[in-house]
Amino acid sequence: MYATANSSSFFSTLASSILPYVARTGSVSEQPVLGYKSKDIEIIKSLAIPDTADGIEVQLALRPVTEKSLDAQGWFEFHVYSIGDEGSWEEHCKGLVAARTDTAALPLAEKFSMNLVDYSKRQHPNNIFKSLQSKGINHEPSFQNLVSIHSGGNQPVASFSVADSAALMPAKFERPHLLHPITLNALLQSAYAALPANAQKSMGASIPRFIKSMFVPSTLSSTVGHRFQRFLFLDTQNSQGFDVSMATINEGETRSTPQIEINGLHYQSLGESIPAEQNPDVVGVCLKGRWQPDLLFLKPEDFTELLARDSDPAEDEMVVDLKRAAYHIIHDALVAITKADVDGLDDHHRSLYDWMQTQDRRASRKELAPKSARWSKASAGVKQLFYDNVSSASVNGRLLVRIGKALLPILRRDNSPTELI
Repeated sequence: MYATANSSSFFSTLASSILPYVARTGSVSEQPVLGYKSKDIEIIKSLAIPDTADGIEVQLALRPVTEKSLDAQGWFEFHVYSIGDEGSWEEHCKGLVAARTDTAALPLAEKFSMNLVDYSKRQHPNNIFKSLQSKGINHEPSFQNLVSIHSGGNQPVASFSVADSAALMPAKFERPHLLHPITLNALLQSAYAALPANAQKSMGASIPRFIKSMFVPSTLSSTVGHRFQRFLFLDTQNSQGFDVSMATINEGETRSTPQIEINGLHYQSLGESIPAEQNPDVVGVCLKGRWQPDLLFLKPEDFTELLARDSDPAEDEMVVDLKRAAYHIIHDALVAITKADVDGLDDHHRSLYDWMQTQDRRASRKELAPKSARWSKASAGVKQLFYDNVSSASVNGRLLVRIGKALLPILRRDNSPTELI
């Protein structure tokens, strides 16, 4: 039997073993240590821990950076190694770490909207774990601490609670720590929420490989049940993986300084999803028969039931985003159009204008969605997130945004839709 230790274990070891040493020797001033910053963290290989009394030997190496540049002052280089069965050492993780004493604002604070009204779409945390499980990435119940996930465009916010990790230890004894593996794992899990559903499906299993920079405060709460909120931003995505940034705060303190910041967290795609275990009842089966209705004997009304199919969740989500993006285009055009513009409308443009007013009223009466009455209060940044999301998701979305941005000139006869298609 083996257990696999991922990047969480490395950071936990880093926090509990070497950060106190870094604080004593790495500070270049007499100011108190506010926290610990790390950068260029490369996660090279997972660590397989045998379920035996001997376990596996792990070595943590730490040395000051020898470069003479000012940027290197106070930084330490760390490496995590293990020894294999044949006596060879294998490297699992490496990076740089230093104590932070300055009080300058963290660079990521301005990247996120801390207004919870901007996150109107709800996603159940169980969907994240089910999706990961279908790709071969499993989490024990003690590592499933996501409480809620809400999103707006490609910028979700997730809440998680600090687990009672001491209850899992022998004699319920746990040494003091800064960042527990379970807490860090919750941070890493939430990154998947930043991916659109269609991207999660096509990308398959993805694992963290690199972190550009990270900050953890020395006062981070480890109280059981304490809740954090983390705001995520999807920086880039393609078939090879995706990059996210995140800022974590104490839940309910939207105006507070972020507790944990991670910039440039890169997930590498492992290719197509790992297939789930086969049903033992069908292993080795070469031929299987199944009865189906004969089309020659079906009644016309039977075809409706025969051709019916369950909707694709990814398509449903895309349709919802298209509806929201279309509403913002309509609402902004109605706000900007003048009485002189309305008086000069052609007959077919007037019909379009009347329909736009109808949709705007339907949204205010919550007929387009349960919370559509609040859509008109969305900020320009949130609207742009929806435009970017639908443009990247489908041809329909790209066409909607392209023509929608010229809707007012079209009504004024300054532009023609055919020129935009």
